[in-house]
Amino acid sequence: MRRMLAAIGAMALAGCAMLTAERPLLAPGDQDAAFALAEGLWAHREDDCTDDPAAKAPDEESCIDWVRVARESDGAWRIEAVGEDDPPMRLVVIPAVRTAEGRLAPLYVAEATSVKDPAPAYALIVPRGDLQSPVRRVAFDAISCFDLLRDGEPPDIVFNRDGDRLVGCTAKTMAAVQDAARRAVIETLDDLGDEELAFVRAGPE
Repeated sequence: MRRMLAAIGAMALAGCAMLTAERPLLAPGDQDAAFALAEGLWAHREDDCTDDPAAKAPDEESCIDWVRVARESDGAWRIEAVGEDDPPMRLVVIPAVRTAEGRLAPLYVAEATSVKDPAPAYALIVPRGDLQSPVRRVAFDAISCFDLLRDGEPPDIVFNRDGDRLVGCTAKTMAAVQDAARRAVIETLDDLGDEELAFVRAGPE
């Protein structure tokens, strides 16, 4: 999740257009009962990082990025980057595709907000591993506006342009966010495993 915000920030700095909204469109009550993240310490490693998260702690020097995951009282998710000054991130995660009741969906979309960045940003969340809840491994990617244009402009998303240059897109409804996730996953499927987070252990450390 820390890497998700880093990816969103990198896209912004690179001038990439990302899916946003004027206000939060998802609520904890929109989440399905099947999806739950394992609460505790999670880790992200780049390809060249050989440190073993199971043998490391956040206060030790390593190439691992650490986040803490906890459920808030209203059912949303609190994501806190370890060792960073940024405020915690609040995630609301809903299925992007229909599935049988009680079954984990293959694709979710997350709405991310924080005190620092109250305007929502959106990302794909794909459960990995044994596909059981609580989920202990996820792939993720920020949703780019460019990935939504495969079959023309979708409804209920406003595309903002500076001349011929696409500079952003704004979702108006929850259904539009779900549709955006489905469109984006088609375009990013080859790269969707590049960013993963894995649960390490319960507890603060």
